[in-house]
Amino acid sequence: MTNLTKMNVYKLFKSKVLYISMVVFAFLIFLITYLLNSVDDVASDSTMTFIDTLNLSQIFIGLFVAVFTVTFVTSDATSGYIKNIGGQFACRSNIVIARAIALIACTFVYTVEYFIIQIIADKIIIGSFAFGETSDIIFAFLFTWLLHFALSTVCMMISIVIKKSGVAMAVSIILGLRMTESLLYGSINIMVNDGDSTKFDIHDYMLIGNISNLVQNIKDSCFTQIIIVGAIYAVVATLISCLVFEKRDII
Repeated sequence: MTNLTKMNVYKLFKSKVLYISMVVFAFLIFLITYLLNSVDDVASDSTMTFIDTLNLSQIFIGLFVAVFTVTFVTSDATSGYIKNIGGQFACRSNIVIARAIALIACTFVYTVEYFIIQIIADKIIIGSFAFGETSDIIFAFLFTWLLHFALSTVCMMISIVIKKSGVAMAVSIILGLRMTESLLYGSINIMVNDGDSTKFDIHDYMLIGNISNLVQNIKDSCFTQIIIVGAIYAVVATLISCLVFEKRDII
């Protein structure tokens, strides 16, 4: 198991796609920060804190995590790696767990880059922002990492269950861009609440909803909610991936 995990982590950091996506990711953070600063003129009206500016480019980390996860998982099938190594393990779930551990490293790298580049972009483009409370920054980093790791396990599950890389990529991009939020979640809230949005909000229980509302949830100290939702999605998605992978004929 240890060697398998090392192999997956090594494969992760040897991937050219990871580094290309990181360069594009950094460029887009700068671009969206510049555009939204130009439109809203945020620097002239009030001093923003760093955690406020996280909302400006937060959508991109979800998109890149989703795209890279599908690419990373499905590349095994196209390269023949799974067929070669799958028969060597009595418990093929170890392969999925090793992938999940590699995704922990992957989402950590994206989260570190996200925060560093966003700080640099804020300082260069906005200029007059305040760093804010250190505790808020730490919580924002940890919860961004947790929720996007959970998102990566969901994308891994989709890739394993669907098998067709094109379809898996499309579904994962929809999740990464949070396109389910306004249409699906809004419709469910309307049906359940009968028009009264104060009764029940499905965003509080959904992974994408917690990613979208991360900054506000941190300000409201909804830490337990974030941890529970992230952990449940990560565990359940990994478990389903293991069950499907164990039953599937990969030879």
